[in-house]
Amino acid sequence: MSQDLESYIRDSVFGSQIRDYNKRFRTIDREIERLHRHIEERFDNLDSKLSHIIDEINGDGNRSLKEVELQLSERIDQIVEKGTANLRNLSTTIDSFAPGLQEQIDEIRSDYTTQIGELRDQMRRNCDTLRNEVVTETDAIGESKMDRLNLADSLIALGMKFKDRNPLDKLNMQSAD
Repeated sequence: MSQDLESYIRDSVFGSQIRDYNKRFRTIDREIERLHRHIEERFDNLDSKLSHIIDEINGDGNRSLKEVELQLSERIDQIVEKGTANLRNLSTTIDSFAPGLQEQIDEIRSDYTTQIGELRDQMRRNCDTLRNEVVTETDAIGESKMDRLNLADSLIALGMKFKDRNPLDKLNMQSAD
């Protein structure tokens, strides 16, 4: 029951912030997927170009093997540099996002803890107030019962007096005379 209350409070208080974080994570995931596709396209282009170069090497007997190795090495170095730069950009983006996210998560956690504590204190105060009201009402009811018992005893005593001195007997005697 308390977990349901905590879940309800968490959803009520932090639902929009959690949705914002989920939206940000989806945006980052899409960006990562886009970069991944971009890198794959680059590698596919590289593969195509390398295949084309190899075909040229096979077709052209005038080039020396060292010249081709040098060109391939330079091209591979360029591609590696571009891939490394892309990965650094991605890493920088993630690193810049992570601290802010952690701060916000810590702030939400702190706010959540504070609000739960305040709710707990308020519930205790409400319980104490209700308990005091019940005790007051119980005491009032007990006093009312005592008054009723005294009244009942008084009415019984009065009835006994009337029984011992039946005024109707006197009235009956006077009317007979």
